[in-house]
Amino acid sequence: CNNVYTFVLSDFIMVNRHLVMMRAFDREYLQMLVPFYCEPERMKQLSKTDVQELTNTYNGARIYEADIPDGMGRHFFWALGRQYQKHQIERTGGRGRRPSFRRVG
Repeated sequence: CNNVYTFVLSDFIMVNRHLVMMRAFDREYLQMLVPFYCEPERMKQLSKTDVQELTNTYNGARIYEADIPDGMGRHFFWALGRQYQKHQIERTGGRGRRPSFRRVG
């Protein structure tokens, strides 16, 4: 497990995502990684794509918040959502998807 720290985080996430897509994954392994991803410095490193791939990984493996031990499931998915929203706001500059309407006449 100490080898986790030698991987580039995005590559590590994609390797796990591909394993889940091939149905060659271990549920306990993925559940054990949740505290690793929940560390504040690790969460800050996640890009918007990383968040999407992590979500797809755990949904593809059918691991839900109740399946993650020590009550970490709810925090994990909440933190992923918060990180995704942070990147979304940075991308759009705080405004919504649609431009505001301008009255003409």
